[in-house]
Amino acid sequence: MPYSYPISVVVGTAGATIVGEDGFKLIIPQNALTQNTTITIAAPITAPSLRGMTMVSRSYGIGPDGLSLAHDATIYVPYFSQYESQRSSIVVYLASDPSEPDPTGWVPTPQDFGESGKMGGTTSHLHSALAAI
Repeated sequence: MPYSYPISVVVGTAGATIVGEDGFKLIIPQNALTQNTTITIAAPITAPSLRGMTMVSRSYGIGPDGLSLAHDATIYVPYFSQYESQRSSIVVYLASDPSEPDPTGWVPTPQDFGESGKMGGTTSHLHSALAAI
């Protein structure tokens, strides 16, 4: 059953699939976490500047921000329907880690076309996410 925002779910070593009311999906695989951890998802959030990109989805705050995972999680971000014809150009971006050279930027994830109306990407850390072209 989809959750309403803001979402707060305790996830342990078994992993979990968390689905938001708008179709946003976070898949945390088994053994990605070593202990019970409260995972939060807020939407929409105020996103930093995209520097020449066009945002084609809501922005999502995923936390704890910067949490490192032992195995990559998959994030599916629903994009606005008017961008369906540009699906092959849509990429999920994660807010860059404060320790990276450009802590105010966005980092692209590998594209995953697995779900209709959504673009997916994988990550080893939890950060804010959005879809853009």
